[in-house]
Amino acid sequence: MINNPDTRKRSADAYWAIRSNPLLDTLDNRFPAAQWYAELPLSNFDISWPAPDDWNRFRLGIQFERLWQTAIAHMSGYHLLASNLPVRRLQRTLGEFDIIVDCNGRIAHWELAVKFYLGRHDLVQAGNWFGPNPEDRLDRKLNRLLDHQLQLSELPEAETLLNEMNIKPITQTACLVKGRLFYPWQEFLDGTVQFPACANAGHLRGWWMTLVDFKCLFSSTRVRWVYLEKHLWLSPITASDSLTLLNYAQALDLLQTSLGTQTTHVAMIDPLGQEISRGFVVSQDWLERTRL
Repeated sequence: MINNPDTRKRSADAYWAIRSNPLLDTLDNRFPAAQWYAELPLSNFDISWPAPDDWNRFRLGIQFERLWQTAIAHMSGYHLLASNLPVRRLQRTLGEFDIIVDCNGRIAHWELAVKFYLGRHDLVQAGNWFGPNPEDRLDRKLNRLLDHQLQLSELPEAETLLNEMNIKPITQTACLVKGRLFYPWQEFLDGTVQFPACANAGHLRGWWMTLVDFKCLFSSTRVRWVYLEKHLWLSPITASDSLTLLNYAQALDLLQTSLGTQTTHVAMIDPLGQEISRGFVVSQDWLERTRL
């Protein structure tokens, strides 16, 4: 069972969702740069942020959207007009508007995504960045955003739906993508500058390694670890989170029993309980499925 994280952690997650550097930017200005997020009229994060109805059936993407929906409600001049609005043709769903917002009189369609990709091989190629589920790939996600999700408002069915809801025509589309890119351990240590052209240069970074790597690197260290369940994937860990710290033997036991899930997400913690870095330990099956 997951204990309900406190309001401080939800506020930290909300700050991360709104203020952290975007994962992607510069693509025809449809992926806003960091300055766009910094200028959003939300200065006070001491508000009531939503909690999932059931922490044990937690879905990160849904929580990310709910944080944004709550933020918009507290932005001066911004009004949420619709969220998770499906567009249908007969009985077939053609797509869904994540958010339609009135921005000081301009009607905008915002697509939201929180994504985590691990790079292999040539790190400049978007097709070489894989999700914890290796079926998820950066190039595929990017193409779907550009060719499908951001085109939704141009469909006649969407125009009819918005007219029926008395929502003025959409004049702006934007894709708000947050997350992290995870580099092979050595590249992470070296501070590699190789990443896809679609990535924001200031994107958040982590590392990945195999279980063999983990044993070689940390068996004789006093590093402490936190297992990152999905609800801990957003804001960095602090001592205030009061999470269980694992020594090497405990972390190794966790990794050996959990790698049937393809990847296991952990954070490296300093003696004061603060996060140093975070990354994934990957299974052999994940390596095989991401082999080119």
